[in-house]
Amino acid sequence: MAILTRERVDAEHFVARYAQGTLNDSELESFEEFCVLHPEFAEQVGTDRVLIDGMRGIDSVRRPRAPRPLIYALAAGFALAAIGLAFWFRQGGGATGALYAAGVTLPVTTSAHLASPHRVVLLRDGSALALTVPADATALPLKIEPAVTRDAGKLRVTLAEEVDGRWNVRGMVDGVLATPGEEAAVDVTIDLTKLTSAHLRVTMETEDGKADEFELRIVRNPAT
Repeated sequence: MAILTRERVDAEHFVARYAQGTLNDSELESFEEFCVLHPEFAEQVGTDRVLIDGMRGIDSVRRPRAPRPLIYALAAGFALAAIGLAFWFRQGGGATGALYAAGVTLPVTTSAHLASPHRVVLLRDGSALALTVPADATALPLKIEPAVTRDAGKLRVTLAEEVDGRWNVRGMVDGVLATPGEEAAVDVTIDLTKLTSAHLRVTMETEDGKADEFELRIVRNPAT
């Protein structure tokens, strides 16, 4: 699978072609992986798709010619849908809200049973880090140790889960700062109640494109 860059995405019009459904299988897989790491492109795709569908809808009402107020109503509806989809993508694949920054009050269902905090570091062999939690854990606090992104200032933290071989974004937090000191860490909490997979990926990205990527595997202890 070829690795995409921002330059290639722009030059080959990946956003428009994805919205139109004209990417081949290889391009589709590469672009969706790219969107996991660059969620702002997912927002653009959502808007483009709504506009395309909107134009088709307007064309369908031209025969017979629809009253002008109906056209305005349709256009307003499409605009609202575009805004809604943009928010949907920005929240991460369905606005599941499965990722929280430190200091944010968690929903009651999420905070029902917090697992003990786990420290997350990059493994040299690139394998997934196994994190053991109680069988009934509803949330998992993480202290993620930055590597490439150390001392980078504010970070965007993105959570994705693997479902049927695809990575789906399940949450995003902007403007996160690492705690200072020799053992610098980024504190976030994962809402386990809103996930369907035990195979997760957390990405921390700077404004200039540097990124740390951590693969995690949640292991639940059998109930005793």
